[in-house]
Amino acid sequence: MLESALGTTDVATERGRRRREQIVDEATLLFQRQGFAATSIDQIGEASGVTGPAIYRHFESKDEILLAVLDRIWDLLRDALERAEPLDAASALDVLMEAHLTLVLDHRP
Repeated sequence: MLESALGTTDVATERGRRRREQIVDEATLLFQRQGFAATSIDQIGEASGVTGPAIYRHFESKDEILLAVLDRIWDLLRDALERAEPLDAASALDVLMEAHLTLVLDHRP
């Protein structure tokens, strides 16, 4: 409730979650193409099919969107880190290299 008063929405609704994911998807592509500094909230909104100010229903700032992008990367790598932890160094390196290559090839932006 407090978040709504501050301009962000409760992302507990399915529609809110889908919109938030769409914003992160589009921001990821824009950050890759233009760089973080050159990408505006209005551009992210336009690419996501909403107005720039509507972004603030889901994120407090462009920095928070970047954190969501980085969280996605962490989620992709966390499983590999957990699988690598009990392994010997050579096997762990194989697991981590495979995860890194998968990230780069399958999730390029």
